[in-house]
Amino acid sequence: MAKYKYETLADPAANIRLLMLQNGQQDEPLRAKLEHTPMDDRVSYEAVSYSWGSPSETCTILKYIIPKHTIQVEKSGSYFSLAITPNLDNVLRRFRRVEDVRALWIDAVCIDQGTKEEKSAQVGIMDRIYASAQQVLVYLGEPSASTAQAIALLDQIYAAPSNAPPINSDKQRQWINDNQLPTVLEPQRWAPLKEFFCRPWFRRKWIIQETVLARKLIFHCGEWERDWNFMQHVRKNIQDNGLAVLDHTTCPTLLEGAELQQSLSQLNWIITLRDCLSKNKKLHLMDLAYIFRYSRATDPRDHLFALLGVGYNVTDPILKPRYKKIDTILDTCIRYARYFLARTQNLEVLYRAGLNGHRLLAPSWIPDWYGGHETLTLGHAEGFWDPLRRPSSYHVAPGTVPELHWSDNATELGVKGTIIDTIENLANQYFLASAKEPLDKDLLLRRKREHLDESHIINDALPGRYPTGQDARDVHWRTLICNMTHDLSPAPAKADEAAYREYRMSYEVWRQHLLWKRGMAPIDPQYLPVRHLFRQIIDDYNGDKIFGSTQENYVGMFPQFAQKGDMIAVLHGGEFPFVLRRVEGQEKMYQLVGQCYLHGLMEGELNLKDEKYETEIIWLEGDFEKERSLLSSVVTYLQILWTGIVQLYGMVFRAVTAVGSRKVKSD
Repeated sequence: MAKYKYETLADPAANIRLLMLQNGQQDEPLRAKLEHTPMDDRVSYEAVSYSWGSPSETCTILKYIIPKHTIQVEKSGSYFSLAITPNLDNVLRRFRRVEDVRALWIDAVCIDQGTKEEKSAQVGIMDRIYASAQQVLVYLGEPSASTAQAIALLDQIYAAPSNAPPINSDKQRQWINDNQLPTVLEPQRWAPLKEFFCRPWFRRKWIIQETVLARKLIFHCGEWERDWNFMQHVRKNIQDNGLAVLDHTTCPTLLEGAELQQSLSQLNWIITLRDCLSKNKKLHLMDLAYIFRYSRATDPRDHLFALLGVGYNVTDPILKPRYKKIDTILDTCIRYARYFLARTQNLEVLYRAGLNGHRLLAPSWIPDWYGGHETLTLGHAEGFWDPLRRPSSYHVAPGTVPELHWSDNATELGVKGTIIDTIENLANQYFLASAKEPLDKDLLLRRKREHLDESHIINDALPGRYPTGQDARDVHWRTLICNMTHDLSPAPAKADEAAYREYRMSYEVWRQHLLWKRGMAPIDPQYLPVRHLFRQIIDDYNGDKIFGSTQENYVGMFPQFAQKGDMIAVLHGGEFPFVLRRVEGQEKMYQLVGQCYLHGLMEGELNLKDEKYETEIIWLEGDFEKERSLLSSVVTYLQILWTGIVQLYGMVFRAVTAVGSRKVKSD
C-alpha cells in the first residue's frame, strides 16, 4: 500500500485536520479519513491526550521497510498507509467505535510532522484546539499486571470522605484505619498505585496544556475510565491525609522515587492551574517553566512551547514556536532568557539557573529549559529557595538595580556585581547517585548524620565570635534553616522569647534524634511537642543544600554542586548571593553554580561601598554542548536503522526457515 501524503492546510494558523476514525471491530485494520476544517466553535470533535512512546518505537525511518503499526487513510476513494507508534495504535483501537465514525484530533496524525512551518503554526493554536474540543480523552496506556490492584486502591480512596487536613498524626492514622487503607508500614500494598502514577503520561510536558484547558476530561487505562472529578478527589485525599503512596523513599530505586515525586507534583499543579483558569487567572510563563522543569518532552524546545497556551501575557511574537533547523535548542533558550531578563528587569532567570549535575545544552546562566532531568539527589528543596516563595526580608544588595550586558554571540551575559568571598569548607557534599541506586531510609538517615557531624566540625572551627557577634551554636542552627521558619517568616531573634526557646529546643532534639545510638538516654518527653519544628524546615526546604564556610569566616548553605574555591558574588539587584566558578583559561569568565545563603548578610548588612569591594561587570557563560542535538539525532538515526536491519534480517530468516520447513514436510 502506498504511503499517505498530507495535503497542505490552507492556513495552518486558522484550520485543522480531524481524524475521522471509521467504525470497526478490535482486530480489524484501522481506517480513517483526514478532513480539513476551520478552527471555530461550530466544529464538533474530541481531542486525545496520550504518551507518544519512545523515539525508537516510532519507526519513522523504518516505516517504508517494516510498517509494523499503520492506519489506512482514505483519499480520493483509495487507501494509503500512514505509520503510527504502537501507543497510538492502542489509543485508536480503544477509542474506535463499533457502529459509527468518531471525529478525533490527535497531534501526531493531524499535524504534518514533516512540515516545520505547519507544525510551528499548529502548535501556536494548540491551546484553542484543546479548549474547543467537546472533551479530552486521556489515555494512560495499556493495563499491566498490577493495574487491577491500583484501580481498586483508587476506588477505595475515592470512596473515602474528604476532610480538612489532619491536625495531628493520631487523627491521620484514625482516618486511614476508618477507611481501611494501607498504612505507612505497608509499602508493598501501595506499590501498585505508585506504579500507576509512574506511567509516562503523568510526566509528559504537553499534557499540562491538554488537561488544564479541557472543558471535560475522561481518563482511560485499557477498558477502565473515570472523569476528572474522580482524579481530583483522589489526589486531594492522598495529599490531605498524607497517604503513603506519597512516600518516594520506599521505591526500589532513586529513579523510581524521582518519577513518583514528579508525577504527583505535576498532577497537583494541573489541579491548581485548572482552578486558576476557572477564576480567569494565569501564571507567568517563566514561573510555569520553573514549576514543570522536570516534565518530559521529545523535542527539547517543547519544554517552553508546550506551556505557551496556559501562560500569562505570551502574545509577544518573539515567543512564538519555531521548529526550523536554524532555531536550535540554544537559540530558543537564549531567545526566551533575553526576553525574560529585559521584560522583568530583575535576576529571576538567574535564580532558576546554575549547574545541576547534568550536561548543559546552554550557558550556565540559562535555566534548564531543555532537559526534563529527574532529580536523583537525596533531597529536594523548595521553600525560601523557590523563586515563587522567596522571603521578602532577603535582599543582599539593597539600593541596587540589575545592569546587564550582552556579548556579540549572545551566549555570554555580563552582570554588574562584586566578588565578596570564596568557599573554604563544605560538609558532606551530596552526590548524584546512580538511577538504579537502591533507595531506603537508612541511606537517607546516614547522609543526614554525616552532614550534621561535618557541619558541626566546620562551625566549631570558626575563630572567635562570628562576624555578626552571635554565639556559634546560635549561628549553626540559624544557618541550617536559613534563619527562617516553616511559614517563611524570620526565625525568632531574641533569646528571652518563648518562640526562640522552642526553636532552640527543637534543634537540640533534632540533633539528639539524628545522633541517637543504642544505649543512649531517650529523648525527654517534655521536648516531644516541638520535636518536628526544626526537622520539618530542613527536610522540606534544605534537603538538597550543604553547610559550609568561607575564607571570611562566614557560614552558609550552598548548592550541592558547589566546590571549595568557588567564588561568592553579590549581583546588583539580587536578593541571594550567587556561587560562581572560574572558567578555566578565562580570567574574567564564570560558570553560574547557583544561589546560596550567607548568614548575617541576607538582609542588607553588606556595605558594597566599602573600599575592599570592587564593583565590576561579571561575565557568565560556562561550558555547554553546542552540537549535542545534532549528535543525538545521528545516534538515534543509527540506532533505529540498526534495529530495522536486525528486524528485516529476522523476517527474512523466518521466511526462509518456514519455506525450508514446508519443503522438508512435503518431501
